[in-house]
Amino acid sequence: MKNEDKYLSSINKPIFVVHVYNYESSDHGFKDIEVPEKGRTLEMVEQSFKDYKKENELSDVELRITTEISSTDDKSHRRWKYKYMKPSQKEK
Repeated sequence: MKNEDKYLSSINKPIFVVHVYNYESSDHGFKDIEVPEKGRTLEMVEQSFKDYKKENELSDVELRITTEISSTDDKSHRRWKYKYMKPSQKEK
């Protein structure tokens, strides 16, 4: 048994994974996150994005996902229909 396995087996609490998926508009003016385990759904992100487009009178802007798919993700989930885009640089 590896040391890390011994450590994990000594923990008496279940391990809970929280997934965070980042989204951004193609014009970089909108950012949001989806956190399914905390109740922040993709539908909420999509509605916020629609509001952003309407408030800014934008028609040619697309919602993009800026989180890369991982081996533990459900690859059939509809979030992956969004085109991947590298996240914009954080302001300093």
